[in-house]
Amino acid sequence: MLSGLPPYGPPAEQFTSGSKRTHSEGLVIEIEPPGGTPWVGNFQLGLTSYSNAAAHPNGQDLVVIAGGVGYIVRPDDRKLLATFGGGVLGVWQIPTFDLLVFNDSGVTFGALGPEGWRWVTRRISWDGFEAIEIAEKTIYGRAWNAIDKSWHAFSIEIATGSVRGGAYFEAGQQQIALARELTLGGGGPHPLAKRIIEIVVGLFAIWLVLLTVYLVVDSARTGELTWAKVRDNWGIAYAGLFLNTVVLVLGARLVFPSLAPRGRLLTRPAIIAFFGLYLVMLVIVYFNTYVVPVFLLVVIGVAIGRIAIQKWFS
Repeated sequence: MLSGLPPYGPPAEQFTSGSKRTHSEGLVIEIEPPGGTPWVGNFQLGLTSYSNAAAHPNGQDLVVIAGGVGYIVRPDDRKLLATFGGGVLGVWQIPTFDLLVFNDSGVTFGALGPEGWRWVTRRISWDGFEAIEIAEKTIYGRAWNAIDKSWHAFSIEIATGSVRGGAYFEAGQQQIALARELTLGGGGPHPLAKRIIEIVVGLFAIWLVLLTVYLVVDSARTGELTWAKVRDNWGIAYAGLFLNTVVLVLGARLVFPSLAPRGRLLTRPAIIAFFGLYLVMLVIVYFNTYVVPVFLLVVIGVAIGRIAIQKWFS
């Protein structure tokens, strides 16, 4: 590796991973092929400060890491064969398995063999690794967990890329993050107390729906509610039916969490659909009663505005 572009001699061969920059100074390496003429390569840098070079497991090519970007180069004819990465933070040669192992962006690992990529792990860390050790058949280390702000041990089987442990599990991250957001002041209610509160609130919601059904049936039995009145105020009736259905679904999901998708009471599309349909129903109510529900319009407008801000500006 040279300190910069040579001031004399043939111009350096330029290598880039797709950036428009091709002649700015990057990682400069002098390469001497076996039995060939030495030449200089200028490799454009990526997103990290890590740079290195290693022999490809196929025994013919060269792997250069320039600021996190990987380049596979054929030294004999100076041909760029492939690029990869962009955030590579480490490379290890493992002769026992004829592999080069890369730490990609501090979240995954990948292994390059003579025939190409042997395996790439699932995401193991939220952001970064520490204490990485290469044993005979296993890679050991610790991965960062952004939820509990601690390091979690993991291991990788070198032959297959199979991962055990780690700090990032896709299926549970949204539920964990949501629980973290709802925890105030670094603490929170005891899990048993929280569960009891959820059940009580859910049962109360279900009771409200059942009470509404009872009042409707009772009003129909006494003659206070007729089909003619429902037909004359069908917008309000539809809005009431829709809101009762939503309350019933939320109550059931609080009492039976397994009914909630990924642990969430409402998904984002469901929230957007709810407010959209409710706005349509408010318009229907207006054309039936000619009364503008200003307060509800303000509340719904604020909610939609908040969703829009989170979607486009977060």
